Amino acid sequence: MDKNVILSTLMTYDVNKYKPLGIVRGINVHGVSLFRNIVSNLSSLFGGKNDAINKKVDDVYNEAIDELIKNALTMYPDVTMISGVEVTLSETKNVIICVATGTALTKYSTSSSSSSSSSSSSSVSLPRKAQTRKNIR
Repeated sequence: MDKNVILSTLMTYDVNKYKPLGIVRGINVHGVSLFRNIVSNLSSLFGGKNDAINKKVDDVYNEAIDELIKNALTMYPDVTMISGVEVTLSETKNVIICVATGTALTKYSTSSSSSSSSSSSSSVSLPRKAQTRKNIR
C-alpha cells in the first residue's frame, strides 16, 4: 500500500476536519488444518499455550485489517483515516472468520477547513454496533 491511512477505534471525529466517505470492510476467512486441530486438542487436554493457533489468529486478524485498508483505498482513493474500526473474530470447527469494519474519512481541503476553523471545534459520534470490540495494535 502506497498511502498511509490512519486507523482509529474511536467512534468520533472532528466534523470541521474530516468528511465521511462511507463504510468500509475487510473480511478474511482461513481454514484450520487437521494437524493444527490435533495439536490444539492435545494442548487443551494437557493445558498450555497453543502457539500454532495463536499465530493463525494473529495472521487472520492482521490480514483483515490489511483488507480493510485496501478496500478503503479502492472504494475511496482520497481516504486519509478510518474511524470506528471494529474487528470481530468468529470460529467454527475448521474455519476462522475475521471481519474488520470502519468509516472511511477524508480531510477537508485547506481552503474549506480554514473557513470553518473559526467556528468552535465540534465532533460527531458514529453509531455504535452491538458487537465485541477488539483494540487495534
